[in-house]
Amino acid sequence: MSRITAQAVHWLFRLREIRMRRAFNRRGHRLARRLGLQAHAPDRSGMAEHEAVWSPVARRVDPVWYRIYGHVFGRGDIRFIPLDVYYVLVEPVLNNARFSLAFGDKNGYDLCHGDLRKPRDFIRHIEGSYYDRSYRRIPEDALQASFLPEGLIDADTGTVLVKPAIDTRQGQWIRKLWFRDGMLHDATGCVVTLATLARDYRRDFLVQECIRQHACTARFNDSSVNSLRVYTYRSVDDDTVIPLHVLQKVGVAGHLVDQGLRIGVRPSGHYNPFCTDENGTRYDAVNGMALGAIEPFPFMDELRKQAVEVAERFIHQRVLGLDFAVREDGEILLLEANTRFIGLDNLQFHHGPLFGEFTQEVIDFCRSAPRTELLSTILR
Repeated sequence: MSRITAQAVHWLFRLREIRMRRAFNRRGHRLARRLGLQAHAPDRSGMAEHEAVWSPVARRVDPVWYRIYGHVFGRGDIRFIPLDVYYVLVEPVLNNARFSLAFGDKNGYDLCHGDLRKPRDFIRHIEGSYYDRSYRRIPEDALQASFLPEGLIDADTGTVLVKPAIDTRQGQWIRKLWFRDGMLHDATGCVVTLATLARDYRRDFLVQECIRQHACTARFNDSSVNSLRVYTYRSVDDDTVIPLHVLQKVGVAGHLVDQGLRIGVRPSGHYNPFCTDENGTRYDAVNGMALGAIEPFPFMDELRKQAVEVAERFIHQRVLGLDFAVREDGEILLLEANTRFIGLDNLQFHHGPLFGEFTQEVIDFCRSAPRTELLSTILR
C-alpha cells in the first residue's frame, strides 16, 4: 500500500469513526434526558477515571454512557464500556465482521453445526430458492400449491414460526402459522402458500417449529417464547470461552415475540429484583408478577455449559449474544447466535460492565489494533 493510499484509508476510517460515534452519543444524550439525569449531580471524579480507563482505545470518551449505566444499574463503575466505543472500536476488533453475517445466518446452522440442539427447521428460503431441512431443492410446482409436499413438515407439528435467516430486527418479522391437514394457515384460517411467503419476506428466511416453553419462562408471559440471552467472551489471552452474563427476555402480554422487558439472572439462577425496558426505566414487576420473591431459574448450569459449547464453534467472533429457549421438557435449545449488535445497554443495566474482570485485557488487545485493519472488517 502506497503512502498516499495508506493516508487516505486512515482518514476514511477516522471520518467513519467520528460519524458513527457521534450518532451513538446523540442517542445517549436523548436517553439521559429521558431518564432525567440533568437533575442529578454528575460524579466528576468517576467520569474522569472512566475516561482514563477507555482513553487507550478511544480518543475522546463521552461521559454520558458512564452516567446512564451507573444510574440504571445503581452504582458507577469505571469499567462500563460506552456504547459508541464498543460498537465502533471494540467489536470490530474482537469479531471479524466479514464473517458475522455468514455465521449469523440461521439457515446455515445445520450445515455448519449439524449437532446443535435447536428447534427443528422444516423449510429454508435461500437466495430466492426453497429448500427442505436437508438443503434439497423444493420443486417449483409446490410453491403455488395449497398442500405442502408430504414430509416437508413433520406430522406432529402444530404451529411453526417464519423468521428471517439474518437479523430478525427485534422480532418484527417473526410470524406464527398453523400446520393442519398438510397446509399452512394464518391466524384468520386462510391458507398460506410458499409463494406467498416469498413475496411477503423478499429475503432469506426459514420455517421452524414453534416450541412449547417450560413453565419457568412461560410464567412471565405465555403468549411469547421468553428466551434467555447468554453473553459469552472468548479470551484474547488463552481462547477460553467465558459465559459472562444472562438476561431473561420477556414479551408483552398478548404479543408473539419477547421484545418487552429484560431481567438480569445471576449465576445462582436468582433474578434481579427489577426489570428494565429498552430506555432503562426500572420496574419491580413483569406483567403483574412481582420480582422480589420469584423462584430461581432452575437450569442455569446447563444453560451456561451449552452457551460455552456453542460459542466455541464461532471461531471468528469473540463476543456473542446467544438466545436460548427452554422447552417444556427442560431441554435447552439454541434460537439464535447474535454475532453483532448484542444488546449492550440491557446487559450493563443489569450486570454492570460487559467484560468485568476481563476489561483490561480487552483494552490492551484493542489499543494495538491497526486502524486500517479495523476499516477492512467493518462491513455494516
